[in-house]
Amino acid sequence: MINQLILEGYIVQKPILKQKYENETKPYVRFELLHYPEIGSPYRITCCCFHEKTMNYLMKKVDINQRVLIFGTFNLYFYKNPAGKQKQLPSLIINKRDGIKILDIPEADEDYIQKQKIGFPGETLSMEKQ
Repeated sequence: MINQLILEGYIVQKPILKQKYENETKPYVRFELLHYPEIGSPYRITCCCFHEKTMNYLMKKVDINQRVLIFGTFNLYFYKNPAGKQKQLPSLIINKRDGIKILDIPEADEDYIQKQKIGFPGETLSMEKQ
């Protein structure tokens, strides 16, 4: 399939279980990932998962500030906000199997990882939405 992405980054919003809405068929897990590209500024992307076993894994094992590798499909989600304005949300839909890998940070890479975090307050990656 052409629309497959592999993205590495840090969890900046803990996975939460979202209940289905009118136009959705089942509940899903949603969280946000902060990616540091080689060129350009860091960016956030919303990640969603609909696969039951992967959802359970995300809820139990994934937490804020963990470095992860995501395998998924790019998607544009269209919705209306409470004010009635049409919005779009770029997101990454996690593959059913092996869609997320938690990466351990070797001590040798710790200095490099800290350099990636320049510009963020404190020692964590938690940041407010702008």
